[in-house]
Amino acid sequence: MDMEQESEWNSAQNITISEDLVSAAKRHLQFLAAVDSNRWLYEGQTLKRAIYRYNACWLPLLAKHSKSHVTIGPLVVPLDCEWVWHCHRLNPLRYKSDCEEFYGKILDNHHVASSVEGISSKETEEIWNKLYPNEPYEINLSLPNTEHSEKLYHRDEKHTKYNLVLAIERQVPFFYQVSRPYMNNNHFLEAALARYKGFLHLIRRNKERSIRCFCVPTYDIDLIWHTHQLHPASYSKDLVKSLGKILEHDDTDQKRGKGQKLDVGFSQTINQWEEMFGSRYWRAGAMYRGTPPSPLSTTQVITKKVDGFQKSIDLPEENVIEVVLEIVEIKNLPETQKKKVRVFFSKAKPDGIFDVKRKVNIQSESGKKQVATFHCEASGSILFELVSELDPSKSGESETLGCCFMSLEDFFTPVFNLCVEKWLDLVPNSGIVGSEPIRVRVAASCTPPFSKSSTFSTLSGNGQFAVSGGCGGGCGGGCGNMVKGGGCGSGCGGGCGGGCGNMVNSGGCGGGCGGGCGGGCGGGCGNMVEGGGCGGGCGGGCGNMVKSGGCGGGCGGGCGNMVEGGGGCGGGCGSMVKSGGLEVAVNA
Repeated sequence: MDMEQESEWNSAQNITISEDLVSAAKRHLQFLAAVDSNRWLYEGQTLKRAIYRYNACWLPLLAKHSKSHVTIGPLVVPLDCEWVWHCHRLNPLRYKSDCEEFYGKILDNHHVASSVEGISSKETEEIWNKLYPNEPYEINLSLPNTEHSEKLYHRDEKHTKYNLVLAIERQVPFFYQVSRPYMNNNHFLEAALARYKGFLHLIRRNKERSIRCFCVPTYDIDLIWHTHQLHPASYSKDLVKSLGKILEHDDTDQKRGKGQKLDVGFSQTINQWEEMFGSRYWRAGAMYRGTPPSPLSTTQVITKKVDGFQKSIDLPEENVIEVVLEIVEIKNLPETQKKKVRVFFSKAKPDGIFDVKRKVNIQSESGKKQVATFHCEASGSILFELVSELDPSKSGESETLGCCFMSLEDFFTPVFNLCVEKWLDLVPNSGIVGSEPIRVRVAASCTPPFSKSSTFSTLSGNGQFAVSGGCGGGCGGGCGNMVKGGGCGSGCGGGCGGGCGNMVNSGGCGGGCGGGCGGGCGGGCGNMVEGGGCGGGCGGGCGNMVKSGGCGGGCGGGCGNMVEGGGGCGGGCGSMVKSGGLEVAVNA
């Protein structure tokens, strides 16, 4: 980061945010987890009844409360109404216009408590029952039949014409992308807040310079962005102050294929970010994970103490991290070796999570950005070996020029730092002589440590993860799959052992090897997925081939996946700057 880039970063950090978004993001994650455990809120007649209750009961009560507090304590919103309200607020311009049309002002969340915070709702229930004697405070799941729900949903009440069913449908996958155990870590969230300010500053600079760019956030940034929007009055005030107007958040564009708007936008965002701030835009733990796994079943259960179980689980020691690596450039490489070298990386001392050797290109040599993602224990060192292909036309003929090491302690001492970028001096092999030592520039980021068992989702499924160039991409720790493509990468299944080595070649979103590889996968899987669009997911059987334009699969417990391409499709989140205004498109 040079002086000009440092100045830009400092300007970004001076953007005023009038809410404590780190604490609010933790409450946000808690709420999303509660909703996800009540999946009847995602679709069907019960959702339509919830939308009716939101329009006919909650918003009028909130409007009354905003004029003069109707309770001594905070107003506690019912879970079903809160979910609809949540999704409505994630279209900030529409929410603002709807509130102003029907109630004369923005209805804010000030002096309102979430249903999952454990605050007594007794006062709110008493007011609710007086105002709505025929509509219970807690939604009665046994009450509505299909005909009744349809009549309520289409009832000619004063309500928004915004299609809340579709808005909710688009937001359903978001929790899966941000449900990883380190997402509510203070270090991770504080860094995410700083990056969110950087994201806003990037949009501001584009607007000032009349640069047309569809800015696409990673999922750490997107979590903070969503959290900010859940405070509509503050969001409006803060964005008008920093950008001159409210930043739109349109989640309707979800196509992630090569050359699509999100893919191109993410590549542009990477380039602009790195040029403006001198740091890497990729972030471990914040990349697209792929399609959420399906739950075994949906049970319609609602409880006022939805968070009570969280305090009763004793997690094992936190000793696993996710790492993202990029080999940025190389210095003092002999002319005869240029365009012929690759870097192989592994743990210097293999651990029980990452015990394979993977290959990654050097950006300055190949001209292509490639990022490797893997899980490993949070100790030891990463070994980098610089290898020259003696004859590129003949596979296997190569020479190791030397090696260098990066200690994982660099992330944790003297202070915890989620990203490291440094030059490493290559220790040459005997017989390799040069006038100056070869140097390799490595950029890496990691997540806060988490427990190995917590990498599995509580929603039973195939534990998919994925590597992506866009809004997100998590990956497991031993499969070592490779993705080549300009779109979203993917990965291997949840139980894949140390040596699957599957490969995906795709011009769009990469596919993935399914969750059945298991501990004995070793050298036998070798599945291949090819697709020009979003790659399909290859199931547990070995040696199968899938050619598909369908949607990408996921990645499980231990993949050392790589993504090669001109940027990924970015999970669907984006921000477009046009002359004369701001247009934003963001996927859930």
